[in-house]
Amino acid sequence: MVDRYRLLVVGVILFISCDEQTEVLITNSDRIDFLVEILSDTTELKIIKSKDQLISNHASLIKPFFWTIDKDDNIEVYSGSVIKYISDSLRVNDTIFIKEQIKQNRYFDMDKLESYGFRIFDNKYYNEHPEIDWQTRNDMIDSLNIGKKSYRVLHISKPIFNKSFDLAFIRTRHGPSGQSLILEKKDQKWIKKNILSSYVE
Repeated sequence: MVDRYRLLVVGVILFISCDEQTEVLITNSDRIDFLVEILSDTTELKIIKSKDQLISNHASLIKPFFWTIDKDDNIEVYSGSVIKYISDSLRVNDTIFIKEQIKQNRYFDMDKLESYGFRIFDNKYYNEHPEIDWQTRNDMIDSLNIGKKSYRVLHISKPIFNKSFDLAFIRTRHGPSGQSLILEKKDQKWIKKNILSSYVE
């Protein structure tokens, strides 16, 4: 009887463990779907104005700032690691879950956005060729933007999600300014929940 009870307990634990694993599986397909959805929303989220906007395939962004701005514009200073900051912002107690996503994001290719009609600017090439100066790079951007509604490159971080896939952490930079954002999925649509930080370089 005791052995049967033990087997039952072990079975329940394995079932719960397997269920939790499927709950937190985030694929590259999920990442691309998320980016396509938020970048296509040019009326509410307005991360880009149109698909004319050049999007960098290499997010060279500064680290997120360690403070939170609440709804009354009060600033709360945060002391902790970047991973803990993201975990707390997403209300995820499991920092390993966040670390794992950051590791997986290294293998997520932003070039995939091109197949959805977005314009990709190959920043990887310029990062691998440091001999090309910023003026040459900016001249290339200007030449690509002739006749378009765009004059800059959007840098957007690869997203990090909570376990229920209804909160996401992203950072953006457009020209000299950027933000760290929490987006929330409500009624099948991503909306801005919090602006964690804003900056101008």
